Amino acid sequence: MLGNLGGVYFELHEYSKAIECHERVPELSRLTKSRRAEGDDLGNLGNVYTALGNYRMAVEYQTQALEIAREVKNRTGEGNCLMNLGHVHRLDGDVQRGITLIEQSLPIRKEQRDKQGEAAASFNLAIAYEEVGDTEKSIHYYERAISLFAEIGNLSLVADIQGELGYKYLGLGNNEEAREQLSKALELFGLSADRRKEAVTLLFLGLASFNLDKYEECKEFCAAASKIFDELGDMEGKVKHWAPSAALTSESMIDEMLTHIGSRP
Repeated sequence: MLGNLGGVYFELHEYSKAIECHERVPELSRLTKSRRAEGDDLGNLGNVYTALGNYRMAVEYQTQALEIAREVKNRTGEGNCLMNLGHVHRLDGDVQRGITLIEQSLPIRKEQRDKQGEAAASFNLAIAYEEVGDTEKSIHYYERAISLFAEIGNLSLVADIQGELGYKYLGLGNNEEAREQLSKALELFGLSADRRKEAVTLLFLGLASFNLDKYEECKEFCAAASKIFDELGDMEGKVKHWAPSAALTSESMIDEMLTHIGSRP
């Protein structure tokens, strides 16, 4: 009961109350000799400290939770702890250690047929490999995460990752692949009625079209994006995302792009 209450406080971002609840559970679990429950709540405590940015305490609690999960042969818990530990180490700057731990969680996720856990691990690995500059492995895990999230019907995350992957392909100069991923994301954002993400994706599609010398398409995409931002009354978002290529191309190229579009924000 206390563990569940701690989870509620965690979701509400009331971390001090979450810690208070979770700290009492391991003690009660020891009294009732429930090692599995003790391990679960030590892991929950680790998650709270991760959210607070106290990585030293997070590692301490997740390590204790991992030891108990292995002791009681809780494979699901072991997989959770390995991924959570990897996430903490990555956030704390030890990305390679994070990769090692998250990769150790993958066989367990597959063994348990835990598609959600495998998808989350793949997504975390995509980010981690991107941080160490391994683009090939990063894209591999992004694509794996897309496939898994699609299997379990989490289309919102599929759209987000496809949009992110499209942006990565733009940075690599692979505009055709970027268009493919962004077009898929756009369709899903349209289905979910997420108008802001739809507008941002349209702008990136405009950039990909511009890079492929498809100036009419570029104009259409950017005009559609501008219309959505106007409908939302989101002028700040419009200005912020109007030239999303700032990190991908030169200012002169952006000027040329806007000239072909025929308008400026």
